[in-house]
This record gives sequence, structure tokens and C-alpha cells, in this order.
Amino acid sequence: MSFTNADYVIDSREIISRIEELQKQDELDSDEAAELKILEALAAECEGYGDWVHGTTLINKLDFTEYIKYLINSSYDMPSGLHSGEWPYRHLTLDYDAAAEEAKADYAEVDFDGQVFLIRA
Repeated sequence: MSFTNADYVIDSREIISRIEELQKQDELDSDEAAELKILEALAAECEGYGDWVHGTTLINKLDFTEYIKYLINSSYDMPSGLHSGEWPYRHLTLDYDAAAEEAKADYAEVDFDGQVFLIRA
């Protein structure tokens, strides 16, 4: 498996692909059977969110603020001097924790083998 429940983000297509790979095998050892059961439960929980089949992102709840920070910085034009350390910009900060907390309203929590991930609702 190329992903685990400790990852920062997981693409739903990776989960779907791994489930299909395991289901095609004639025999599964006990670890593979346990993995399949966990992944099928995750898929069942997630299928109603986002565009599951075509790819949606699951974000580890522990890393959600970092994800939102990346999303903000890559999606919005920030003042050119914001990260320069120069006056007055050195006195401006973005509250990424508050932004992440507010963004959670658009996400649902799902369980991946004991670890909570957020998925766009």
C-alpha cells in the first residue's frame, strides 16, 4: 500500500485502486484481508462526499492547518511584502488556525483505521 493513515493527504483514487487490487487477488493473507476490510469501510464512509470516484482529497486532521495554510498561499494573491520581514509587513500575520477552524465547516470527518481525516462535504 502506498499510503497509510499517518499520511498528510490521500487521494481517493489511491484508495479505490488499492481496494480493486486486493479484490482481484485469488487469496489474501490475514494482513491483506484486514487491510481490505479497513479500506472498504473507509470507502463506504467517504463515497457520499466530494467526487470520490474521480478524485477527492482526504486530509489528516492533525495536518489540517498546514493544508489550509498551503491552500491560502497557493490560491490567493498576498501582498508582495507580506513575508519580507520589512515594516509594516512584519507586524501583519495571518491566523491560519482560525482560518482552518472556519474551513472545517465545509468538511466532514471520516475514520481511517483510528485516524481522523477531513474530506470536502
